[in-house]
Amino acid sequence: MPDRVIENASEKYVKAYNLFTGKTPRFVSVVMGSPTDMKYAVQAETVLEQLGVWYIANVRSAHRTPRALELYTEQAEIDPYIKLHISVAGMAAAQPGYIAAKSIKPVIGIPSEGSLSILGGLDAVFSMLQMPPYAGPVLTVGIKNGINAGIAAAQILAIEDEELKLRLRREIRKPE
Repeated sequence: MPDRVIENASEKYVKAYNLFTGKTPRFVSVVMGSPTDMKYAVQAETVLEQLGVWYIANVRSAHRTPRALELYTEQAEIDPYIKLHISVAGMAAAQPGYIAAKSIKPVIGIPSEGSLSILGGLDAVFSMLQMPPYAGPVLTVGIKNGINAGIAAAQILAIEDEELKLRLRREIRKPE
């Protein structure tokens, strides 16, 4: 696995983003603990796509590929275009906590039910919610709720983007 995954991805996507939008790019990093988490990441990615928010998706496990997660987190931290993370993990859910501990960028956690979980995802919720003080909070959405993670990521980016605020109001916060 290359050590410069993020840097290379950003370079490629920055050019495409500039060409497509004419703006300075801002990406959401979507990280899954395993391929089984993909369905929840796709929920978030679908919302981001609907709102015109670009993202970079990767699988990096805190348990199976800790060095890859470490490199990914280090590179994402210095990447000026990655503004926040969405992290999907089940069971011990170490991945979002690790990213939060190593980054000043916001981390939104999507708890999933791991294949061996007998708690239906509550174990992952507890892991994400119980980050020690000053270790870096994980902003946690409901179990298997990638949709809210995508919305939350867009809301964070919309703080400094009037067009995105309008898209959020039009596409997500539709008046009844």
